[in-house]
Amino acid sequence: HLAGSKTSFDIQLGDSSNACSQRVFSPPDNGMSKSYTLICPKGTPVSPMTLTALDTDGWFIEELQVQVDARSFTPMTPREIWCDKKPHDAASYYAGKPYQEVIQFQSTTAT
Repeated sequence: HLAGSKTSFDIQLGDSSNACSQRVFSPPDNGMSKSYTLICPKGTPVSPMTLTALDTDGWFIEELQVQVDARSFTPMTPREIWCDKKPHDAASYYAGKPYQEVIQFQSTTAT
């Protein structure tokens, strides 16, 4: 469960009728943030955004923001959540924060 491990996850923007997805393999270093770029067809919605853990090395997501073209960043919720594939660690490992294998993020503003 350390950043920098060989964990990976899938990112999907939009729903099943209009989606864009990519597999991500490299987490940020521990305590650092990282940006990922998805090239999606024009009109792909920002929300919902689904993260699916593919490994049992969890990622703690403090904050997630999406930027389309040169527009401002769109904050997403939930915040402060673990993305971790089952079998999960003991609940005490997550220090009271929620944890899920599949997380659906929603935009906090109109996109």
